[in-house]
Amino acid sequence: MDLMTLLFATAAGLYSLKAARDEWWEGHRASGVFLAVLGPVLPIAAWWIMRLGT
Repeated sequence: MDLMTLLFATAAGLYSLKAARDEWWEGHRASGVFLAVLGPVLPIAAWWIMRLGT
């Protein structure tokens, strides 16, 4: 279960980075930056929450 959570968060983070690139190229700078910051935070937050649970 924990591994699946981490994999899902990593996939969501990678998708967020792709969405950030798309938003940036469309001229939506603020949402692009937000998604670019959110991308690496998702797997780190999932790992941290899993560590708190054990």
